[in-house]
Amino acid sequence: MNSNTSMLLIIGVIGLAPLPEFFWAKSKGLGRFATTSLLMLLVVRITSLLFAAVKLKSPVLANVFFAVTRFAGGLFTTRNLRQKGAAPMAANLRMG
Repeated sequence: MNSNTSMLLIIGVIGLAPLPEFFWAKSKGLGRFATTSLLMLLVVRITSLLFAAVKLKSPVLANVFFAVTRFAGGLFTTRNLRQKGAAPMAANLRMG
């Protein structure tokens, strides 16, 4: 086994590590936030594997990580606002 294969194997195992914790810690069922969190974990894992296999350049990797971070920030900010009973921003911007 060469160093590239072993690096991909290690990244793959590290990428699988959060999945059991995700399914153990989430509430019953797959709602909007659980499904989106799972998809973000998978996107980061696949992107990391592609970068390690030299299929992605570093600017693309940075863009994917930035997009996942921004999406997660917006998703969980919206979740906190809904739990506090605040209306979403779109409801505050009614035209007319």
